[in-house]
Amino acid sequence: MSVSGMKKQLHKASQLLNERLMGAEGTKLDEDFLKMEKTIAVINLLLAELLSRTTEFLQPNPGTGSMERPDQHPAHRPTNI
Repeated sequence: MSVSGMKKQLHKASQLLNERLMGAEGTKLDEDFLKMEKTIAVINLLLAELLSRTTEFLQPNPGTGSMERPDQHPAHRPTNI
């Protein structure tokens, strides 16, 4: 580790120790940031659900049943012979 890296780590440790001993509070997050963080979490959940449903639609699970009705499937249509 270089000397500058050691100085940086020492400064971080010193700052943390001072905050703990003096009871200083860390930096408070802005309300806009907190709101944005919640919005991003919701969007992340929605995208995960969309990906899951898209995958299921493109590659349906045969165990859950087909989305087609059996009478609409070509093998089940009566022929007029």
